[in-house]
Amino acid sequence: MIKNQISSQKRAETLLHNKIKALYVTNENVKSEVYQKINTKNFRFDVFDDEKSMIYEIQRSSLGGRFSQKIQTLLDSTNYQIRIIHPIVHKQKVTRLDGDNKISTSYRNFYTHVYHFFEHLVHFKVSYQERLQFDILLVYEHLFKQFSGYYQRTGRRRFYTSDRDLVSIDHVKKIRCKEDFYTFLPIDLPTHFTNQDLFNSFTFKRKSRRNSRLPGKITYSLCQLGLLERVGKKRNAHVFSRRD
Repeated sequence: MIKNQISSQKRAETLLHNKIKALYVTNENVKSEVYQKINTKNFRFDVFDDEKSMIYEIQRSSLGGRFSQKIQTLLDSTNYQIRIIHPIVHKQKVTRLDGDNKISTSYRNFYTHVYHFFEHLVHFKVSYQERLQFDILLVYEHLFKQFSGYYQRTGRRRFYTSDRDLVSIDHVKKIRCKEDFYTFLPIDLPTHFTNQDLFNSFTFKRKSRRNSRLPGKITYSLCQLGLLERVGKKRNAHVFSRRD
């Protein structure tokens, strides 16, 4: 069973990616792995719905770089709607293997939530358009790590990630319009606010350095999208307001 699940180190797509992709292939009008030439460049879409003229792109890691450029080109050069599916791991089962033999299994809880979406959105250099949508998935992941030898200095075992599998999708946050982005801002937030005001309005279960950095990432991301604007300063802090 394990042998069938584990892919080689050079596998292009993980089991997690393929299982999420399969969830969006809902009928015969929806195809996976679609190639299309746009402005002399070849593009590959994870999923394409011909009836709705909808592109689905699954992106687990950074939303910046080439991915950001790809989305900007598609928005500028086509009339397609684009939905970005962004899985965030909040729980993880880790299986360590030596060939086909299981060495150990452990479990992790990352205490992540949908707001951690902005840790990757800060790299997304695209202005918001009505044709742009997001699905944020909180997923329970099964991570497979394959034994690859020992570290010379310490003698500890060395592992590489051989595959990722999807156990379950535990929560979905859908963004279909700009008002959905504003739902990330607390209701009691003042009309004009700073990052500190935003942090004080949150009720995170865990107080951590990671969570304390989120307000700055949220305001930066929403400014890049054109949904917030800087309207002044309060001492050394930028003051933000919605751009309706």
